[in-house]
Amino acid sequence: MLSLVLLACYGLASLLLSAAVAAAWRGGLVRDGWRSESILALRLLPSIGAFVLTVGVALPAFMEKEPGSSQELAGPLVLFVAALVLLVVADGAIRGSRACAATGPLRRRLNTTVGKIDLAGGSVEIVDADAPLVAVIGVWRQRIIASRSVVDSCCEDEFRQVIAHEAAHVAARDNLRALLMLASPDFLARTPIATAVARRWRCAAEFEADDWATGADRSARVALASALVKVARLASNAPVALPVLSASIVAGEIEDRVRRLLAPPRASPRVYQRGYIIAAVLLIPLMASPGYEAIHDCLETIVALGR
Repeated sequence: MLSLVLLACYGLASLLLSAAVAAAWRGGLVRDGWRSESILALRLLPSIGAFVLTVGVALPAFMEKEPGSSQELAGPLVLFVAALVLLVVADGAIRGSRACAATGPLRRRLNTTVGKIDLAGGSVEIVDADAPLVAVIGVWRQRIIASRSVVDSCCEDEFRQVIAHEAAHVAARDNLRALLMLASPDFLARTPIATAVARRWRCAAEFEADDWATGADRSARVALASALVKVARLASNAPVALPVLSASIVAGEIEDRVRRLLAPPRASPRVYQRGYIIAAVLLIPLMASPGYEAIHDCLETIVALGR
């Protein structure tokens, strides 16, 4: 019974939070100025929020108020929602495993390096690939790779900024963040809104990697903008399909990135997103403890519904 109740609570909380995220997105709450960390938190809210409410609120309320000798039977609603949650979790695991497996063929194809360059921004492996390629591949073992055509087309300053940009993706573990969004077990997955949120996150992550690589250095920003144009031109002549879990130098809207790099740099306010999330995770169970009786009554209603 406890397992069924927890699964049902997770499912109902995830459904409500998914609806809230969808309403916020359609209502225009997420604007272009949002940082990637904030967009990531919004996308993971249905799964993380549901987990916190289930483990931090429903579980202690049920354990404290449920009689130990209770032999009640679960109603059809609890059974249905619990089974649905298991399907949602399995679907998320499948999406994540498929995305990880998709990097395998590319890794094997680029396993032989023809050179290695160590720069201040990071180390890059030069690979012998027909198509122009500069990207971070992998989730746990991240590699910065670049094809010989990109090295030959960029000058030293341009290529240094390219590698600094990719090193920013490595430092932020953006491929891992992309995996978390892709495999998030919630009811928002496989919807156009989830795709749109992921696209907005990717654009924000590219902007932040550009800023991390160049800072306020005008010459560095011009060099990176020039490299973006050159690599994008090469890619248009010989396009290459990259797996989802890869951060490519030409990802995102190239025109917007070039315009942003050539414009005067704008200081963005620091948002301590992680501190807010940790505080919420700690406060929610504490605030809910006085209402364990009412919470348990709601759980009992859910369990008995349709019985």
